[in-house]
Amino acid sequence: MIRVETLVLGGLETNCYLAWNPDTKRGFLVDPGSDPERILDEIRERGLKIEAILLTHGHFDHMLAVPDLKPVLSVKVYCGVSEAEVLRDPKLNLSPAYAGVVTLEPDVTLSDGEETDVAGFRVRTLETPGHTKGSVSYYLPEENLVFSGDTLFCETFGNTKLPTGSFPDIIESVRNKLLTLPDETRVLPGHDMETTVAHEKRYNPLKGYSF
Repeated sequence: MIRVETLVLGGLETNCYLAWNPDTKRGFLVDPGSDPERILDEIRERGLKIEAILLTHGHFDHMLAVPDLKPVLSVKVYCGVSEAEVLRDPKLNLSPAYAGVVTLEPDVTLSDGEETDVAGFRVRTLETPGHTKGSVSYYLPEENLVFSGDTLFCETFGNTKLPTGSFPDIIESVRNKLLTLPDETRVLPGHDMETTVAHEKRYNPLKGYSF
């Protein structure tokens, strides 16, 4: 059974997730957006072996801690195949306005439906564009949870007016990729509180949106 700790980091209060198997102590990080020392303290306190960093998308507030964490943890950085350009381009990842020029090169890019073993967990990548062109969500079917990044939030959805964003795409992503997961699936978003697929099928404004 997976254990997940939510670390709310930075000025935009981004959710960084520390996930691990309590028996093996193997784990991974999702969207470490700032405060690398705090993240490392949490890892050390629990005696964890972190084996990967998963990025849901390339915006600065989801990846700023990666350059400090990666050499210490000796891990690979994963992102969606269409999001590598956003990580590499400061104008697209929005870092100059908030954090200075930051670029990042992923080690592994993942395609829609691709399944990867991450720290002993089966992780399925779902392409969920709309907030950015290459946004992905990470679905763990055996654990009944999905890390939805800034695509799906509790009773709302991500901003589509930033570079490479698309409102039609986020409608498609929420309705046909995320709300089709089992009702009991926990949704762990990039900001704000946890929700479930069942709750979003009832209350999310995109559930029945039409142009």
